[in-house]
Amino acid sequence: MTAKKLTTRARKAKASANEEAAKLLEALKFVAIAQKKAGTPYQTHCVIKDGYLFGFDGVVTVGTPLNIDLNCCPHTYNLMQALAHCGADLTITNETLNLTIKSGKYKSVIDCYPIESMVINAPDEKFVEVTDGFTNGLRLAAKVALNDAAGTRAILKSVYLTSNVIAATDSFHLIEYWHGVPGIPPVLLPKRTAEIVAGCTKQLTHIGGSSHSITFHFDDGSYVRSGLIDGLYPNYENLLAFDGVALPPPDDFFDAVKKVSAFNESGKIYMTGGKICSKVTPELGSSFDVDNIPEQAAFNSNYILDLQECFSLMAFTKTERGDFIHFFGDNVRGVMSGMVYD
Repeated sequence: MTAKKLTTRARKAKASANEEAAKLLEALKFVAIAQKKAGTPYQTHCVIKDGYLFGFDGVVTVGTPLNIDLNCCPHTYNLMQALAHCGADLTITNETLNLTIKSGKYKSVIDCYPIESMVINAPDEKFVEVTDGFTNGLRLAAKVALNDAAGTRAILKSVYLTSNVIAATDSFHLIEYWHGVPGIPPVLLPKRTAEIVAGCTKQLTHIGGSSHSITFHFDDGSYVRSGLIDGLYPNYENLLAFDGVALPPPDDFFDAVKKVSAFNESGKIYMTGGKICSKVTPELGSSFDVDNIPEQAAFNSNYILDLQECFSLMAFTKTERGDFIHFFGDNVRGVMSGMVYD
C-alpha cells in the first residue's frame, strides 16, 4: 500500500494541501470532458500515471500534466465528488484497486481499475502553430454540424478542417470560417471533438496529426487527441458564391425573429408584406413589422439565431432552387436555404 500525504496539521501546510487538491480537481474536470458517469471502464475511469492525467471515451483522449505521485485508474466522477467535499488534512491512500480519500472526519473509498488494462493514447507530434481565432472557427462550425446518429452522412456530422479554413454543413445551411493557418491536410473532425476543443479555456497553440488522428496541443502541455471520420468533403465553393450586395441586417430583424419564433414550436418563420410572422397567414399568429425583407419566404429561425453573430452583413436571394440568406461576419461567411412557404 502506498500513501500520498498531501498535508499535515501545520498551518502552512493546510494552504498547500488545499492548493494541491484544487489542482487535482481542476485537472479531473478537464479530462472529464472525455469521460462518462456510466459506461465501460475506460469511459468512467481516468488514468493517473507518470505525472499525467488521462481520460478516454473511445474516440477522444484528453491529457493534462499532473504533479502528483500516484499511478492508478480511479472512477473519475466519484473522485471529483469526493475531492469537492474535502478540506484541510487531506490524505490520499493508493491501494491496488482502491483510492481512499480522507479529510478530517470525512472518508471516501474510490474504486479503481487495473492500470495495465487501460488505454492511453499519446499525443501526435506538433506540426503547425495555430492562430488566436482558431477555436472560434471550431465553435461556429460545431453549431452547424449534426450530432452523431445512425445513418447520418459523414459530411453532415463532421467539421471540415484544412489549410486556412474550417467548414460545416447540415445540408440546410453551410458555414466557412477563415482561420488562416496553412499546412493542415484536409480532415473530418467529429462534431464533439470540435465542441471539446472550442470549449477549452486553455490556450490552443499547435496541431499535430497522423493518417487516422489529430491532436490539439495547449500551452500548459495538455492535449486533446481525436480519431477522424472517414470520407472526403465535397467542393462547396459554388454554394457560397455570391455576387450581389450584402447589407447590415434590417432594423429589429433578430428581435423580430426571436419574438415571433416563440409562437411556432418548429422554429419556422414566414416573411410577407413587410412582416415576419409565426404562421403563413399573418392575421392568425404573431407578427413583427420589418423593412427590407423578401416576399413570401420562409426560414428556420433556429439557424438564424444560432449564427446571429455571423450576420454583420446579409442578403436575401430568390432563385429557381428557392430562397436563400447569404451572411458575412468576421472571418466567416455562409448560406442558409429557405423552407417551403406553406
